[in-house]
This record gives sequence, structure tokens and C-alpha cells, in this order.
Amino acid sequence: MSILVYEDTVSVTAVKRFVAHEHLVEANVGWTGDNFKKLFLDNVEENVPAGRVAIHALVESSLDPEIMVELGRARRVIHLSHFFQLMKKQAVGQAGPLMINDNWNIAYCIGSDGNIWAVYAGWDSFDRCWRVVSGSEGRPGGWGAGCRFLSQAD
Repeated sequence: MSILVYEDTVSVTAVKRFVAHEHLVEANVGWTGDNFKKLFLDNVEENVPAGRVAIHALVESSLDPEIMVELGRARRVIHLSHFFQLMKKQAVGQAGPLMINDNWNIAYCIGSDGNIWAVYAGWDSFDRCWRVVSGSEGRPGGWGAGCRFLSQAD
């Protein structure tokens, strides 16, 4: 049985240059974790091609290795700039492909250290902004059912 259920595919545009700290206000990111600050805030992505991001719902609590296998080696990592595009489209908490409840939206992205990290964003309904955190792709507690995972669609 599959632990992920496909929900939607969203088009994302090409990006000439992306540095996360330059897009925090536009995406309405109100808080970032220390690990995200260290690994992603000043990380530069250049010449990112347009593409499509697939959205999957996690149907049972699972660990990163299981999820990454199911997403597939070639599609599991996306660009942080594409994740931010999706957050920007829901910058005031409006409906869209990302969850705006108590569940996380998770993408595997390459950090400034060259490693794959789980970057997760959650909508803070009290402060009305995104909270963005980064953790090892080997998160010990795993992820609960209901989280959404992003991957390359093609």
C-alpha cells in the first residue's frame, strides 16, 4: 500500500536568481528556525528552470527514508525557489495546494552544505504568516498522516 496519495500538480516558473532572505516578506514568512537560517537563508539558486510540482498527502505516519523512496530518487528534491512560489500564492492564508491548518508542507531541498534537508512550512493562523523550518532528512519522529509532500512532477 502506498503511503502517499497524489493530490495535485502545480506549475512553477523559471527563476534567474533566488536567495530566500530576499523573499521572506513577499512570501509572508514570519519566523524561520535556526537550521533554516544557517542552511538556506543566504543560499543562492541560479537559473532554476520552470517546472511542475506534485503535491502528495501522507496517509500514514512515516519516516523520511520511506517517503523519499516512494517519491523516487529523481523527483524527490525540489528547488527552494519553487517552494517559496507556492507560499507566495498563499501569503495571506488563502486556499491553495499547501496546507494552512496544523499540518506541515514538506519539501526536500539542497542546503548550502550540499546535503538534502527536509524544509517544512506551516501556516501560523494566530500570527497569520508562514513558519519555515529545516531539519535532517532523517527526522527521528517521522511525519504524521495529513502532511503534504512536494516533489518534481516531471
